[in-house]
Amino acid sequence: MGVYENAAAESAFLLAPQRLLLRASLEIGQGDSLDASVYRFYAAFPVRNTFLIAIEQGIVAVSGGQEIESGMGDFMVRGRARVAGHSRALWLLGYLGTGTGEQRFFPYSSRSIDFNLSAAFTDSLGALDLFAAAGLVWAQRVPDELAGQHDDYKRLTAGAGLRLGPRFAVRAGAITQLYSRLDKRRDLIFAGTGYRWGESMGVFFEGQVETGPVADRVSNWAATAGLSVRF
Repeated sequence: MGVYENAAAESAFLLAPQRLLLRASLEIGQGDSLDASVYRFYAAFPVRNTFLIAIEQGIVAVSGGQEIESGMGDFMVRGRARVAGHSRALWLLGYLGTGTGEQRFFPYSSRSIDFNLSAAFTDSLGALDLFAAAGLVWAQRVPDELAGQHDDYKRLTAGAGLRLGPRFAVRAGAITQLYSRLDKRRDLIFAGTGYRWGESMGVFFEGQVETGPVADRVSNWAATAGLSVRF
């Protein structure tokens, strides 16, 4: 099964400008047995011209039947490093899911420690940006009750973004996650759009659906809306 993730977040981070960025968003996810609302607070910090570091904290509210529970979700750190190139570039990507959530709202807050390392490629063809990434995720400190549900996996991402003028952009792609030891597979399709007014303020909207085997899905769909400020 694996844990829940915002599928559009990886490509948004990969294509983000090398600038200080703050975001706040509300994400709604719907699953077969558990629905969730996730309030996310995100900040990205450039380090010289090569590195970008981002931190993310979520507040999770889940509902199953008549009960609603809420608490702090897992804290996450992302990293990006340009290896070579400019308009056509190679990157190293990674993230650390720290498992620091107050409660285990699985799969939205697992309290496991997940570490990812990926190699990525981007190509800018005028207003069109192509991207692809491939990597591994190592799941550590997985609780006994999650055995058979969460484990190491391979992930493949590909998609494209299109800039429609200086203020508006769209992006779409797909992610495949392969859990070899669990004999499971997840397929996610995502899309996002953003609009900026002025130099700093912007809004963004993202959505995703899971299209893999029903028994392996974490959620059926999710939608995100948020505000961003860059400096």
